[in-house]
Amino acid sequence: MRYILSLLSISITLMGFSSCSHSERKKEKASPNKGRAVITVNPKTLYSQLGVAEKMSARVSSDNCIITDTLLVYGEDGVLVGKYGVESQSLNPITIKTDELPGGTYTMLLWQSSHSNNNSTWVATGEKFLSTVAITTEKVGISFQRALGVGSTTVTIDGKMTKASLDTKPMGSIVEMRVDGLARQSDITQLDVYALDNWYYGVRLDPAHRGDSRWLVNSENYYANVISYLKRGQNSEFFFTLNHGDDMTLMMWAKKSDGEREYMATSEHIQLHTGGSSVYYYNIDHADWLAFYDKRSEKSLMY
Repeated sequence: MRYILSLLSISITLMGFSSCSHSERKKEKASPNKGRAVITVNPKTLYSQLGVAEKMSARVSSDNCIITDTLLVYGEDGVLVGKYGVESQSLNPITIKTDELPGGTYTMLLWQSSHSNNNSTWVATGEKFLSTVAITTEKVGISFQRALGVGSTTVTIDGKMTKASLDTKPMGSIVEMRVDGLARQSDITQLDVYALDNWYYGVRLDPAHRGDSRWLVNSENYYANVISYLKRGQNSEFFFTLNHGDDMTLMMWAKKSDGEREYMATSEHIQLHTGGSSVYYYNIDHADWLAFYDKRSEKSLMY
């Protein structure tokens, strides 16, 4: 009996030691070196890369155009731990300050665009996990001021305030649509240009996705993909598109005043690259494309 009581006493002591050790470890784990991250963002960077900084500055100054920068913070397990946003009506640098975060390394994703009257072009989906977060749209004929930029960085929190700079890179390109002779066509109300190969409708934000795996593409519904359009009375306008590739096909259709649609032209072997700024130029009187070229290098987009 005395032997059994001794064993019981040892067992209880060990259990108490084990419980205490677990409690101490849990306490240590729950009390890491907390700190905040302060992220500096320069909204102008996105539009400068696309060659439309001056146009964007004029747009936010005169119109109800609000630039939005959204910061998503993910822990080492890839789970969202914080979401922060700043809206502004200028291209001046801004800062985004996180809440206190436990010590560790975090992946920070930034995406930038603009909206007016709370009418947003882009929607974030799958935000809970780094592996699933993406930015998508159902809109077509996206105006240049709704350009989408994305950036990422890693930040280590170690008990003090951590400062970092994070800007975005364009996820698409600017295309300027020019048409001569549209004003003289009394029966045409609008010209639409489609990218026929694929409809790029979104981008995955996880930096692990590179190349083709980054893009969300609909290859079955490309006739819904109007990348630019002009209404009667216009001869030039700037648009933003996610579509890109080395061998694209563009097709133009006219909307008629009687509600019918008329085929106008097709152009194949067009090159559009993300981050670029290009022009395509059509003359209705000659029923012909006059030029496709990169605005910076002035090289032809056709080959």
